[in-house]
Amino acid sequence: MASPATPSCGTTKKVNTYELKYILNQFLATKPSLIDEAVKMAGETPKHATEDLYDALESGDYPEWTVYVQIMTPEEAKEYKFDPFDITKVWYHGNYPLIPLGKMVINRAPENFFAEGEQAAFAPSNFVPGIGPSPDRLLQGRLFSYEDTQRHRLGPNHHQIPVNRAKNAKIANYQRDGPMTMDDNGGSGPNYYPNTMNGPEPDISFNPPVVEVQAIIDRHTRPTEDVDFVQAGELYRRVLDDEAKTNLVSNIADHLFDAKENIQYRQASLFYKCDVEYGTRGAESIGLDVTRVKELVSMTQEERVEAKKS
Repeated sequence: MASPATPSCGTTKKVNTYELKYILNQFLATKPSLIDEAVKMAGETPKHATEDLYDALESGDYPEWTVYVQIMTPEEAKEYKFDPFDITKVWYHGNYPLIPLGKMVINRAPENFFAEGEQAAFAPSNFVPGIGPSPDRLLQGRLFSYEDTQRHRLGPNHHQIPVNRAKNAKIANYQRDGPMTMDDNGGSGPNYYPNTMNGPEPDISFNPPVVEVQAIIDRHTRPTEDVDFVQAGELYRRVLDDEAKTNLVSNIADHLFDAKENIQYRQASLFYKCDVEYGTRGAESIGLDVTRVKELVSMTQEERVEAKKS
């Protein structure tokens, strides 16, 4: 099972004075399914993905991801050709080569699914020392929402559950009490700081990296720009082979076929803005007039919406 697949979604974070983007490349025998194939598979074996994973683990054919990092300075981030903190964009490898960091391997299934699966409390706010959050708007929202979800789901002391507990360090803080406390709750030590009872002291070497902020805080709508279509077009032209292109167009046609015609035209025009062939094949596959699609392409997003309201 050793064929390279497309990279998984990376997250951009800041380390010291650099911006980092983590990339996970999957090395498995993966193959996309057409609609008919997917429906048939789901009907015959609804848990086909779970079964495939367990079969691979039992045979020792462990799922594996190679982890890379890309490095950009804050100065470069300010001048880059698009917002480098936009999660929908890929940093071009020619500008910022992939630097191997390690591997992530799944080598076993949980011994007890509830204990090691349902109780696992993943949150992007759990940082390794030296790493902090970037201005990535998606990440910024998740910093709060994920951890808050775990508090609601598992309780305020979910970090004490064995699957979430620190493995190689003693926790030394002043967090006390709350439902489901599973340790000695700080013993007889103080629950406040500063104190004169030899309690834990802050270590500034573990402070998160400094983030320079120069912005106007306001509520506004982010406009759709031409740069938003560039990488989708590059994916179609440079990454997908002929079979993958045909499968993509086929799957899109199956999903768009029963949509209202005005929605079909608006969507086809967006594909056309990404790539002429991509948009043309998509439009023709559901019987649209390509000339009308081209007319929509020349409009702004607001004009397209107004022109195809009904």
